[in-house]
Amino acid sequence: MFIETPMFIAIFCLMFKQVLTKPQRKHFGLFLTQRMVDSPKHQTISRLKKLFLKAPSTNASDNFLNSPTKVWPKIKERRKEIIASKFASKKGALIIDDTLCYKTGKKMKDIFKNFCHLLKKEVLSHVVVTSVYKTPKVSMGYDFKVYIPKEIADEFKSKYDLALEIIKDAFGRNLIKRVYMDSWYCQPELLRRLKPMKLELFGMFRIGKLKVKSHGEWKTLSKFVEEIAG
Repeated sequence: MFIETPMFIAIFCLMFKQVLTKPQRKHFGLFLTQRMVDSPKHQTISRLKKLFLKAPSTNASDNFLNSPTKVWPKIKERRKEIIASKFASKKGALIIDDTLCYKTGKKMKDIFKNFCHLLKKEVLSHVVVTSVYKTPKVSMGYDFKVYIPKEIADEFKSKYDLALEIIKDAFGRNLIKRVYMDSWYCQPELLRRLKPMKLELFGMFRIGKLKVKSHGEWKTLSKFVEEIAG
């Protein structure tokens, strides 16, 4: 099946004129269209090329997608600038989570056998800390960072570190007033580091190991809740 880059994607790519050359924007449009098609048969550069009537050369596409240039950080930064200029809201919020991206090849950068709670086993994958920017009018992906396990990291950063970097970035652009997170992130280690920003934080505690002091005695939060519930 042959397809062309849709007009709305071509127009979207024009928003990146400040950071991408015309050939780069063409490759970017090709990449975005391929992700929309998302056919398992077209995951390589050579097969991807067959999707398009006027595809760039295979070597050019490969260089754009895989070369260690600064093009992807530039794209991410430009996206954030657009979000801040067009979608900022006094009720803006960030939703923090993480996910596994399953892989089959063992030569990809930062690939590792991570434990999957869904499958209950270790799987070859990337672990990605994700964020969604949410306002009363819009909901869109904001940023993501790949978590690299200690075993292979040159400079290790925990998931809390990565989440904090994302939150600080959105806060620094005056985009958010609150943060939503699940029980894995809603822990004292991260909450203490967020305190100076005075954000509204919404999340669920894993109460099993947390302790509170009641009548001069420390006890687990679960036991405390049982006692006051009667």
